[in-house]
Amino acid sequence: MGNGIIYKCKKCNEEYDFYYGVGTLYFASRDKLEKEVKDGKYGEELKQRFEEKPSFHISAEQELYVCPNCHVPKNDFNLSVVEGDGFSDVNNIFFQYVHKCPKCKIEMISYKLSGIDTKSTKYPKDLRCSKCNGKLKKKDGYFLWD
Repeated sequence: MGNGIIYKCKKCNEEYDFYYGVGTLYFASRDKLEKEVKDGKYGEELKQRFEEKPSFHISAEQELYVCPNCHVPKNDFNLSVVEGDGFSDVNNIFFQYVHKCPKCKIEMISYKLSGIDTKSTKYPKDLRCSKCNGKLKKKDGYFLWD
């Protein structure tokens, strides 16, 4: 079961649900992603690296990515080529996919959140709304998804 957090824009009240981890449909999502990678949807470099290691898998873990320039967040699959079942945190990573900001075209920072919401959990700060550029504030608590 995966976890999630909610942020809300202080300016326009837009809410963002960010999922992280894996749910019960992980293997179905992974299989779909692997087909898309083979079809070239995520670029030639990832396609080529995946084809080099036919016994490896694409990680379908959900992660939060943040642009270090404009601070706009994006929730996406990890997409790394990994040995084993595809869980990137416990397996050998053969190729790390680089997520780029759709606006700035620079490498985004990955926030690999896990576990439950605690006082020691480090969440990204200074996130910005993709609609109005207002500041996002994390709402209390977390949610579980499957």
